[in-house]
Amino acid sequence: MPSIHGVTCVDNDTVAVISASERNIHLVSLKSGKAVRIIKTNFFSHGLTFTEESFIVCPAQDQMQEVRLDNNTRCIGSNVLETYVASLGNALFFVKKDTHSVVCINKNGDILWTFTNDTDLSGPRCITVDEHGNTFVVGYNSNNVIAIDTSGKQHKILFIRNRLMW
Repeated sequence: MPSIHGVTCVDNDTVAVISASERNIHLVSLKSGKAVRIIKTNFFSHGLTFTEESFIVCPAQDQMQEVRLDNNTRCIGSNVLETYVASLGNALFFVKKDTHSVVCINKNGDILWTFTNDTDLSGPRCITVDEHGNTFVVGYNSNNVIAIDTSGKQHKILFIRNRLMW
């Protein structure tokens, strides 16, 4: 599988892997290291996450898609075109590189909150969320990692370059 662009945990035994050069999701066994299932898609992908028995996938040239394990696919939101995504239950968290912001939406595409702070977060890239809904984002240009609270209103710089902040 060339050019791997994303990975997410499915369960204790399986991870899902996507590639920007293939139109599918590979389910890989952690025990054997081999694909145990391939879910075909109609698009090349960059980022993905797994929540509530479905994958949220960031196609290379299209809107974010929900791909269910039964192979049903639907668009999320009307204009959600992003590369990095994380999830917690019905909430999806993604970065908007062009506006240096982080957005939290539900699976229907309704915006729950938006975080923007050009000083502390510049060039957002990778994103993850913990079980409490705190969001962690890499600032590529600001060379840091920030934590955003569950409301999207407060944040803290956790890491700058090679220096821990706590």
